Amino acid sequence: ALRPGALVRRAASSAWHRHAHVARMACSTSAAGPALRHDARGIRRVRKIRRVSASSADVATAAPPVTLPYVDTHCHLDLIFEKMNARVVSAKKKDESGMPPPGAVHHASWLRAVRELESDWVLTSRKTSEMAAETVSPRMEACLTVACSAKAQARVRALLIECESPPEGVFAAFGCHPLSASDWFASGDAGGDSVAAATRRLVATHPRVVAVGECGLDYYFQPSGHVINGSGEKDAKRRASAGEKTATATEGNADEKNALDPEERARRETQAKTFIAQMALASELGAPIVVHTREAEEDTLRLMREHLPRDHRIHVHCFTSSAWLARELLAHFPNLCLGFTGVVTFKNAPEVREVVAETPLDRILLETDGPYMAPAPRRGEVAHPGHVPYIAAKIAEIKGVSIEEVFVAAREATRRVYGI
Repeated sequence: ALRPGALVRRAASSAWHRHAHVARMACSTSAAGPALRHDARGIRRVRKIRRVSASSADVATAAPPVTLPYVDTHCHLDLIFEKMNARVVSAKKKDESGMPPPGAVHHASWLRAVRELESDWVLTSRKTSEMAAETVSPRMEACLTVACSAKAQARVRALLIECESPPEGVFAAFGCHPLSASDWFASGDAGGDSVAAATRRLVATHPRVVAVGECGLDYYFQPSGHVINGSGEKDAKRRASAGEKTATATEGNADEKNALDPEERARRETQAKTFIAQMALASELGAPIVVHTREAEEDTLRLMREHLPRDHRIHVHCFTSSAWLARELLAHFPNLCLGFTGVVTFKNAPEVREVVAETPLDRILLETDGPYMAPAPRRGEVAHPGHVPYIAAKIAEIKGVSIEEVFVAAREATRRVYGI
């Protein structure tokens, strides 16, 4: 018999495509199904598309399929569509992404493809003597796309703000990424809004723009000299000499800070000023804030404690920092949640899985940070919100709970943080 959280392939029957949103799932006992191989997670898969067998009584009383809604709380839709349209599909290797062909990707075509992918996920809950087996599948209810540089804000305005028919279920955060921090202080092109002015105006007035960010600190240095900035572009401005000097300079030691390359010191100061300005704006507007931190734990924690109210709504996205930082943040800010991406599925990320295990389920947000870091088994593809079920399944495995519980808890946490 299938257990809660079991995943099987959905049968190709039109009756299986009816959907009804549910806010909470009560697990019940399932009818006997085929003998399925299962892994350590208790997740079972049927590779062939077929309906799970059930008695005639079960079929007569079975409830119609229902869905577990989810939200990708952090992605970059503009870059997702751009990369999908630019991808190269080899004639020798079949494209198994399920996405439209290059050049044909836009919101409507992409959403249709996501619905097809979702139809491959079926969660079968137990049934009791009073309740027939229920067939449940995940269904994307919304996503939050992040505009965190001058170029990204222009693209997201075109996608969501300035178009005649904004796509349903798409919300946005506007702000300034630490690797594009100088954009915050630059004037707008051709007399248009600056990044700072556009962020203030849209977060304050537009119903689809629900948060400030992503913003924060990023002290990471890529040995190649390239980092990905807030526009999704490679930024080669950081010189190798700066990277060599910062490799041994921790952010919390004043003497080591003084030893930083002047260019690197100025860069960090600009990041801090931009971060502080956005925390002040979020506090003033009462808006949630999306925080990015990488290799800057002590400075991030210090600035957040100094410039954010304890009860502020905070999403620390794509959390890959230490368990120490996670504990400090969760303890100090009761309305803070940690976002986890496809990194939780990576073989080389045991530390991230340890943080997931320690983090209360009701303080976890699901996100992809697409187009980056597609989860296993989708590595190498363009990450997008339709990959969230893979992340939820891994979190369920780590925490030893059903995948339904992860979806329900994350959906409620999204409402608390973002109001969507």
